[in-house]
Amino acid sequence: MFTSSSKVIGNVNGRPVMLHNGQPIPRAHLCDYQTWGDWEDRVKQFIDNGVKVFALRITPLEYSKFWNDPPEYQKKARKMSGLDAQVEYILKHQPEAVLFMHSQASPTPYWRETHPDEMEWGEKCVPGKKTAGASLSSDIFLDDLCGVYERIVEYCESRWGDHMAAYLDADPGEAHTWLSLTGSMFDCSPVNQQAFNKWVRNKYSTEAELQAAWDNSQITFDGVRVPSDSEWLAKKNSTVPTIGGVATSVSSEVCGEHAKTSALFHWIEQANALPERD
Repeated sequence: MFTSSSKVIGNVNGRPVMLHNGQPIPRAHLCDYQTWGDWEDRVKQFIDNGVKVFALRITPLEYSKFWNDPPEYQKKARKMSGLDAQVEYILKHQPEAVLFMHSQASPTPYWRETHPDEMEWGEKCVPGKKTAGASLSSDIFLDDLCGVYERIVEYCESRWGDHMAAYLDADPGEAHTWLSLTGSMFDCSPVNQQAFNKWVRNKYSTEAELQAAWDNSQITFDGVRVPSDSEWLAKKNSTVPTIGGVATSVSSEVCGEHAKTSALFHWIEQANALPERD
């Protein structure tokens, strides 16, 4: 496995910056996921305007290989300009290019088909109709993902190590889960329910401590479960929020005419959402 002791974060004029070969990386860079059609023309335009930092896109076919899918599934993956072709073109026109790898934590269709119980799903989802994302509470998924990332890093470092600056986990939702992109918030999958119950038992040593933390004298360890979206909406729209611990009427002071909303989430104090906070 590739390991590096190189310093990648530095300080310039009091600001943290990313480093490559000891030098700050320019902030201007191109991140273009559409590696087909006129991709080369777009890259060349940025190079001609002085850009030296580029993000690489792993194609569906390459993801299938990194996930060790069977050959018949790899053939189904969409054909796009692969990593080798991307880097070859970039370095041909900009030999001093600095490269970022934008990978993602989403499993392939084959992995989803063979691990249906490890997928995330919301309150209205049913088995077999889950999102494209795996539950972040799935140990199987996280173990497999670590192997995928190791193979990606080893592949890139063995070919373009002098140009590689960093590796970024950038799912399509950009820090969101697939579930949240479908209009849900809480992962109600069995694997997440089990993990949440275990986590709560580890955090609170007694049920009395749990009841105090959640301000609920009726809750027990056996009764702990992941909140549902509908419960959260009902709670959000039927209770009075607090500011600085003091109850306040729903007014323009809070969020104006949009105070009562069907939106899944708004920023409130932790005291207003104790179970949901956990």
